[in-house]
Amino acid sequence: MSTTLKRCSRCAQWLPRGAFSMKRDEKDGKAFHCRGCQSKYSRQRREKITEADREKERTARRALRRSNQNIREGERFADIRNAFGITRNQVLSMYGTQNGMCAACAIPIELFNKATHVDHCHKTGRVRGLLCMSCNSALGAAKDDQTRLIALVEYLRRTEWAPDFIGPMLAKWDRPKNARGGAITADAKERLSRAQSERWARNRRRTQLQMGI
Repeated sequence: MSTTLKRCSRCAQWLPRGAFSMKRDEKDGKAFHCRGCQSKYSRQRREKITEADREKERTARRALRRSNQNIREGERFADIRNAFGITRNQVLSMYGTQNGMCAACAIPIELFNKATHVDHCHKTGRVRGLLCMSCNSALGAAKDDQTRLIALVEYLRRTEWAPDFIGPMLAKWDRPKNARGGAITADAKERLSRAQSERWARNRRRTQLQMGI
């Protein structure tokens, strides 16, 4: 028989090799059964499965998911205990006290998400709270220096109403465009500039009132 044909072990027909599925662990790289016989066998097997069997399988899958989740939670608590010396109950209590939110910016956080971090003092090792990734990274970049953080806040307040510095530095993709995506007209640009100047003036006045100037 030609090497381009293969005999199906189920229907006993000689068929082109393309009629058989790939199976890497076989010598010729093809399955024993042709695609038609395999489809028929799978359909008959599905018809034999009862609703009780399906419910049993779903129950087993749910139990497996719960087991995997418990394993992940246990590993997470073990990592926290080894790194910071606090127990599972202490972590859960801290999470509950923060109402499931970042202790700094108050956005919702997930206890077992990698983006949630246990914040601690690098000098004393004392745990301070649970933070989101952004707040934890900001503290790390500032090296927990309160003076630097306050200076950054004051810098943002000062530069909020400084058109001479901010205006010319607008990036190309930040420049205003019309509804069709093109550059805005000169009149529209003038109106936008006037509105920005008024907004900056209001912000400057509000900052001055807050600072008692």
